[in-house]
Amino acid sequence: MLLLLICYAFFIIMAYFYYVAKILTGKAALLELMIMDYFLQWIITSNFRSKGKYCLYLAVSFSLEGIYLLLALFLIKNPGFMMFTIFLLSFEIVHLVASVHSVYEFFKNRRPFKKIFDFRIERCSALFLFTHALVLVLFILYM
Repeated sequence: MLLLLICYAFFIIMAYFYYVAKILTGKAALLELMIMDYFLQWIITSNFRSKGKYCLYLAVSFSLEGIYLLLALFLIKNPGFMMFTIFLLSFEIVHLVASVHSVYEFFKNRRPFKKIFDFRIERCSALFLFTHALVLVLFILYM
C-alpha cells in the first residue's frame, strides 16, 4: 500500500509541476486561458454533449485525489501530516461541490462560460496537492 501511495504522490508531483511553476512565477493566467480555450473547443466539437463526459472526468479526478488522501491519512501516522491531510481532504470536498455546482449552472445557462472555473480555488488546490505530495515523498524518504 505504501508503494501505491508513493506512486500516487509522484504522479501528482509530475502532473502539477508545470502548473505550480507557473503559479509561483506569476504566469498562471496564460496557462489558464489556454485551458479555458481548449475546454470551450471540446464543448463545441462534442456538440454540447460534453456534460456527461465532464462529470465523469470530475468524478474520476476527485476519486483519485480522494484515494490518495485517504491512503496518506491511514498510512502516515504523523499527527501534523494527518492534520494537513484532513484539511486537504476537506478542502477537496468543498472544491468538488463547488465544481459540480459550477458545471451544473453552466449547462443550465445560468453561469457564463468565463466563470465556470474559479482559478483561485484551482490554484490553491494545485498548490496544496503538490505540496502535500512533495512533503509525503520527503517524509517517507527520511522516516
